[in-house]
Amino acid sequence: MEHDDTRFQLLYYVHLIVPKIYTKSVQTNLDERALSDRNHKTTTLPSDSFNDQNFYLDAKEPPTEGSLIPTAIKFYCSPLLNVSTELQDQRVSILRKLDIEHIRPNVKLAVPTQKYQEELDLMVRHLSVAKKTASGLVIEEQSASGTKAKTMNKLAAAVLTWLVNLPPSVHSILPRRPYEMVYDSNWNYSVYPPMLLLAQGTFDRSPWTGLLDGQLQIYVGVLYKGLCDTFGVTHVAVNKAIPLRLEAGISGHQDSDGTDEWSEPNILRLPTQLKPLYGYFGLDATFESIHFSFETALWVSTNQYGIIQMWAPMHTMFSRGNIKEKTRVLEFTKECMPDEYERSRSTAVDLYAGIGYFSFFYAKAGFGLVLGWELNEWSVQGFERGAKANGWDVRSVGDGAAWEGKPRKTDEERQRLVVFQEDNLEAAKRVDSNRNQIPPVRHVNCGLLPTSYESWPTALRVLDPTQKGWIHAHLNIDSLDIDRGAGAIITIFNSLEKSLAQQRNVPKRMIKCEHVSQVKTYAPYLMHCVLDISVTPATLHLDYRRPPQLPPRPG
Repeated sequence: MEHDDTRFQLLYYVHLIVPKIYTKSVQTNLDERALSDRNHKTTTLPSDSFNDQNFYLDAKEPPTEGSLIPTAIKFYCSPLLNVSTELQDQRVSILRKLDIEHIRPNVKLAVPTQKYQEELDLMVRHLSVAKKTASGLVIEEQSASGTKAKTMNKLAAAVLTWLVNLPPSVHSILPRRPYEMVYDSNWNYSVYPPMLLLAQGTFDRSPWTGLLDGQLQIYVGVLYKGLCDTFGVTHVAVNKAIPLRLEAGISGHQDSDGTDEWSEPNILRLPTQLKPLYGYFGLDATFESIHFSFETALWVSTNQYGIIQMWAPMHTMFSRGNIKEKTRVLEFTKECMPDEYERSRSTAVDLYAGIGYFSFFYAKAGFGLVLGWELNEWSVQGFERGAKANGWDVRSVGDGAAWEGKPRKTDEERQRLVVFQEDNLEAAKRVDSNRNQIPPVRHVNCGLLPTSYESWPTALRVLDPTQKGWIHAHLNIDSLDIDRGAGAIITIFNSLEKSLAQQRNVPKRMIKCEHVSQVKTYAPYLMHCVLDISVTPATLHLDYRRPPQLPPRPG
């Protein structure tokens, strides 16, 4: 029964436990009678949450999984009485306040214990002030100094949802409250369909250290499945730094004493430390049939500036931070060669092609032929897949295999890309032997860090000797004196060109640095820079705008 004198009573607020199908109608009923609890949200709890440690219940048999609806219905009980017994006695009078006769047998009354009420407050207090946006949640934190808002992205929101829905017994073993565990952590990520790639350090730093591999291990499958549902993907992995050296056994080489754990430099920039978390990523690269491995591997993609790029994340690195430089090269080529017809009758060479990082942007710029060199067979495979996805004709040529360049016959033919799976030291020989069969080489990209120095002699040699061309040289320069560093590079190029001119017995071409692009910080006091270097034949020194000798326009 209800007591008129409440001075010596404990105040509780009744919660309703109803099957999910009735949640909306019961909530509407509460709203119409001004009995809704505006400070807490309705939550769905598993059946094991409804126990005597968490709730005082009006029934001996705990309910099955259902919706826990907080209400503003007050319930008073003497501290000397059993709360569950009093709740059973007052069940009829409480439910009489609601017009739910038709589902009354399906409705259970519950009052959270003090300990569990604190857990419920933790679960919903912050979410109740959250604003949902397309990118996640905006959390408002109240403090003595005022209201502070923090954006919680989709990843953080998904992790918080997972934590909130863990069994109450698990919450006691967490190092911090769920909201604090999410709020105080960094949640950077990238989505490369069909993979969600978490930033390095995710779940490895305090307060998460060791949790997912230890006490919460049996629940991580639910977490990863929830992340996949949130982002519409099928795989999850954590990114790791590209190692400078390869672990023994991966490269197939060991030092003579067999004791060196890291056997040789990671020239191919293999992502050997990337950690798969969810989904099948394919057979190991050491499998005897590499072509079968290609077919079983996970291939992901991204679209940058309307250009599709594809790669196998277990075998090939991808740097999304280079998009600014890629688009800059795209625009630069159009500025220095504004005539679309001129570009369509020219060749671009990419000496470190990868999966087509820069090669595809030259194709996008309208070059009639793009030649790339790449050692990693997985990158070559990604190059082919990406080119086809963009609708470009592509061909791969193995090390030492014959290749004869043939010019396009009509403007209707698709742009051609050719990727050679061999050392780029072979590029000059390839180009020289096909100089009369391919359009003149006007642009050469040397995209290797920390320096592309070894490719500079090849870059000068493959450029067409009769027309002005450009070399885009990537390297790290002291960020405190970039101008001086760039000047030193031009001195080296002049020396290399002088030697080449003597070999060819022709006048030396003019070398000029037209622009230095500062891409990003590579390490403290080291800036990843790209030098746009023009190379102009002596016969063109007096007039840089002299048009190249091109075949007549059709028609």
